[in-house]
Amino acid sequence: MSQYCMDCGAENLNDAQFCKNCGKKLYQEDILNPDKKSVVQKELGFQWWSIWAWLGLILGNLMTFGQLKDMPELALIFVIINTILMIFILKFNKYAFLIATILSINPLLWIINGVYLKNRWCHPKVNNGKEC
Repeated sequence: MSQYCMDCGAENLNDAQFCKNCGKKLYQEDILNPDKKSVVQKELGFQWWSIWAWLGLILGNLMTFGQLKDMPELALIFVIINTILMIFILKFNKYAFLIATILSINPLLWIINGVYLKNRWCHPKVNNGKEC
């Protein structure tokens, strides 16, 4: 038995979690009702991923320069590290997301990003189109 991706219409094996063609997550209701017009696709979003990366890239770097204005060499080193991590996060690198979360030294962010990353760890978007 096959199931069909509600986004691209590709046929997938019944036990597949993600579409082999477009990488979208397949849900149980896709199997039960393959009529594309009646199924609302629920997809994991990556809005926070991008927002957090851009906030870190812009505000994080400005804050680093502001906090370490008396030590410009150290500030520059931290800004370079932060910029590299945030660029990799914008490229959907899950390890950069994890490292940047830990380096934030913010327990609230650890919880929020930990749960967020756990739910997306095996998503093809952060695994170069492959499942875990």
